[in-house]
Amino acid sequence: MSRDEEAFPRVFLRIKELYKKGFVSYSYHSKQRKEQRRIDTPDVENLIRYGRMVEKRTEPGFKTPTCTIEGFSVDGEKIGCSVAVVDNILIIVTAFRRDRRR
Repeated sequence: MSRDEEAFPRVFLRIKELYKKGFVSYSYHSKQRKEQRRIDTPDVENLIRYGRMVEKRTEPGFKTPTCTIEGFSVDGEKIGCSVAVVDNILIIVTAFRRDRRR
């Protein structure tokens, strides 16, 4: 297990804490993708509360790493999102649906 993977629980706990406290913002891109992919805010909340963090990486244009979270919508559909923490604000970068065959 890599050092990044060892830090997943601590990082994911921080993500959940920020979301629960309401320190969350949706990027313009994520708002577009949520609408396009029919993913609602309760789906994102369910994903963050009950999903799992599967990846941490650096995205172009972001100074801080993004984390990929996978889980389920409130209707049981496989979904995911990418998030970043910037100045103690959780930024939802994008949201997506997962292929059922994965």
